[in-house]
Amino acid sequence: MPKEVPMEVDETPAKWDKKAKHPRKQGFNADSATTKYDKDAMAKQARRKRHGYADSDNDSDEEQARPSAKKEKKTLLGRMPQDPDAIKRTLFIGNLSIKSITDRDAHNELRALCKEYGVIKAIRFRSIAFAELLPRKLAFIRGKFHSDRQVCNAYVEYTEEESAKKALELNGTEFQDKHIRVDLANNDKEHDMKKSVFVGNLDFAAEEEDLWRHFGTCGTVSNVRIIRDSKTNLGKGFAYVQFSDRASVSLALKLNGTEVNSRKLRVQRASEQVPKGKKAVDAKAGSVTSVLEGTRSVKGDKPSNKKRRTARSRNFAENRLNTANSARASAKAPAAGAQRGRGKPRKRV
Repeated sequence: MPKEVPMEVDETPAKWDKKAKHPRKQGFNADSATTKYDKDAMAKQARRKRHGYADSDNDSDEEQARPSAKKEKKTLLGRMPQDPDAIKRTLFIGNLSIKSITDRDAHNELRALCKEYGVIKAIRFRSIAFAELLPRKLAFIRGKFHSDRQVCNAYVEYTEEESAKKALELNGTEFQDKHIRVDLANNDKEHDMKKSVFVGNLDFAAEEEDLWRHFGTCGTVSNVRIIRDSKTNLGKGFAYVQFSDRASVSLALKLNGTEVNSRKLRVQRASEQVPKGKKAVDAKAGSVTSVLEGTRSVKGDKPSNKKRRTARSRNFAENRLNTANSARASAKAPAAGAQRGRGKPRKRV
C-alpha cells in the first residue's frame, strides 16, 4: 500500500495572514499560544490587568459591567485638608520624630497610638527639612531628609469629630523619646503671652525637645514653638515656651543666661510687640500725635490703653512740629515779597 503523505500544517503566524483577524482582536487561548507574537500579546494583556485596565474582548460581560477598581495611593506627604468638615475632625501633632516616616515600625506605633481614639482616615506629614533643593515630593520619595532636622509635624484625619477631641489628652505625652504637642487643626485660640516666655539667641539647629527638657524644671510645659523658616524649616534663632500656669514664668526667667547647645539663652517675658514705624492717625493734621511713632490713636480707645508718653518724647514731638511749621512759613515769605514788589520801581532820592 502506498504510504500516506502527512498533511502540511501552515505554522505561519496569524499576523501574516491578511484575511485572518488580528490575534489581539480575535482572542486566543493560552495553551495554543506558541509563537513569539502571541506571547508578547499575552504579556501586554497581563500588564493591562495588573494596572487595572479591563480587556473588553476577553473579559466576560459581568466584568465589563463592573468598573475597574484601582488601589488608592497612600500619600504620606500632604497639607492640612481644606474641607471645613474635614478640618474639624483633623488632629495636629507636633515634635514628632522623623522615624515616623523612615521607619515602618515607628509609623505603625504612631498609627496605633492615634487609633485608640477612633478610626483614622489619613495621616499626612508636614514641616520636613530636606537636604537638597528638589521638589518636595521628589525629595520625599528619595528620602533626602536633612541631618540637622530630626523632627516633623503630622495631621491625623479621623472619620468623626469626637475622636479628634478625645485625642487632645495626648498633649505633652512622651512618644518615641519626644514630648509631642497635640492640638486641633482648626484651633483659633491665641497664644497666651502671660503664661509664656521669649527665648532668644537660640541655635539654628535646636529642637523643641531641647527647650522642653530645659524649661521642664520650672513647671508643666504646655507648648514649645520654635519660629522656623518657611522654605528650609530650620530655626530662626528664637522661640516661645508656654506653661500651664503663670507661676512657672517667674521661675523660667531665672534661666536667663543658661546654655543650650553651647549658646547662652536670653529669656524674658513674652509680650505683644507693636510694629515700629507706624504713625498714629489723628483727625487734625499737624497735631503732636501724628508725629509720634509707635503709638495708636484709634477712635474708641480708652486713655488707659494708650502708651504713656514721657515729657522728653512729647517735647521732641512739639519741637519737630514747630520746626516743620516754621519751614513752611519761611517758604511762603519770599513768595509774598515777590507779590508786593511787582509794582513800579521806586525812585532813588
